[in-house]
Amino acid sequence: VIEDQTLISYSQKVVAKESKLSVRSVTPYTKTQVNFLNGNQFFGDLNDCRLFGSGRYLWTDDGSLYEGDFKRPNVIEGRGSFKFRNHDKTTGSSKFCGSFVDGVFHGKGQLTNYFFKFIGAFERGKFHGQGSLKSGIESFDGRFENDKKICGKRVYSNGIFIGDFQADETRNFGKYEFENGDIYCGMFQNGL
Repeated sequence: VIEDQTLISYSQKVVAKESKLSVRSVTPYTKTQVNFLNGNQFFGDLNDCRLFGSGRYLWTDDGSLYEGDFKRPNVIEGRGSFKFRNHDKTTGSSKFCGSFVDGVFHGKGQLTNYFFKFIGAFERGKFHGQGSLKSGIESFDGRFENDKKICGKRVYSNGIFIGDFQADETRNFGKYEFENGDIYCGMFQNGL
C-alpha cells in the first residue's frame, strides 16, 4: 500500500483527493490494474505510481466511468469520454466525449443526457463559443457565452427566430418566421 492521490467526481469537474491505493505492478508506462481502498478501480498507464498516460477509471459508488488521457499525473486532461450519473438519479446518466483541461470539459466536445444534446465548444465546463443544442423538438445553433445563448438560430415548436439573445431570451434585433409563414423583423424585448 502506498500513499497517493485518487480521483473523485463532483458535477462536471474531476478533482483530487488523498487516498491509498494498492498496485500489482509499478513498472512505468505499462498497463496496470489499480484497486483503491475506497473500491474505485483504474486500469491503464502508471508512472511513479501515479495515473499518467491513458486509462480507464471507474467510480464504484455510482458507476461513473472515465476513459481517456491523464496528461498530468492524477489529472484527467486531454481527450476522453466521461459517463456519469445525473444528480437527481431519476434521469439516468450523462456522457461527455471531448477535451478536458484540469478535469473539466474544455475545448470541443459533445455532452448528451436525458434532456439535451450539445455539440460544440466548452470553456471551464460551460457552453462557450460555437455550438448546437437540441432538446426535444427545439434546437439552437449559434454562439454561447458562459452557458447562455448570445446569437444564432433557434427553432421553436411554432416558428424560427434568428438574431440576438440575452439571458437565453430573444432580445434586440431579430427575425421571427412563424409556422403559418408570417415574418416579423424588428426589435425584441423580454422574449417578445
